[in-house]
Amino acid sequence: MTEIEKYVKEMKEAAGVIFDHGWAEAYAGNMSVCINEKTDFDRSGKIQLHKKFSNLKGRSVLITSSGSRMRQIASQDQIKMFSLIKIDENGEFYYCHPDFSDRPSSEITAHLMIHNEFCKMKKSDTAIVHCHPDSIITLLRTQKFEDADSLNGMLSDVLLESKLLLPNGAGVLDEMEPGSDMLANAICREVIERDIVLLDKHGCFSYGRDIDEALDKIEFVDKAARINLELFKLKYKDS
Repeated sequence: MTEIEKYVKEMKEAAGVIFDHGWAEAYAGNMSVCINEKTDFDRSGKIQLHKKFSNLKGRSVLITSSGSRMRQIASQDQIKMFSLIKIDENGEFYYCHPDFSDRPSSEITAHLMIHNEFCKMKKSDTAIVHCHPDSIITLLRTQKFEDADSLNGMLSDVLLESKLLLPNGAGVLDEMEPGSDMLANAICREVIERDIVLLDKHGCFSYGRDIDEALDKIEFVDKAARINLELFKLKYKDS
């Protein structure tokens, strides 16, 4: 099994988990992995990037394609639900592998910005997962956290494993337009300091050394959010 085949398999399995949890309605959610395997690309149709990614020169990224549904990624063997792109030698353009989709996720800028920073920092984290857990969205809609410290205080109050799974804690961002450069920049700033970023009305962005580790963090925060919401309802009921 090649590195690309391995990651496609992992992403299909993760898509099943995400769909089973109800974390990806319609076309929601996306995943990516920065890979090392060298692959030949057709360079006749290069696509301009929004910005220069100097630390991704010559690197390849496997990312879910635009319009792909998690339920279909999990259940169907269609390689066109993924895009395999290669960044050019200047970090200014990318090429799409012809066997895969030529329409990568609309969140591609955020993914590339994070991968670019991680390569710069020489981090071993290569996988990114974005999805829409109900409990996380509900938590941020019903309870206001003044800052990340108050959010992380809640997480550690609810589950003792918080310091183990999220040693750098979770970040939180206000509502921003999905797929926008503003959101991509904000996510990138938070991710390089935190282990996961929660987004108002938009779920979360998580990362890890592989897809499973990124999912671990989402499952942990999702459970903490559900418990916190149940405690909040009990407290309100008794008041």
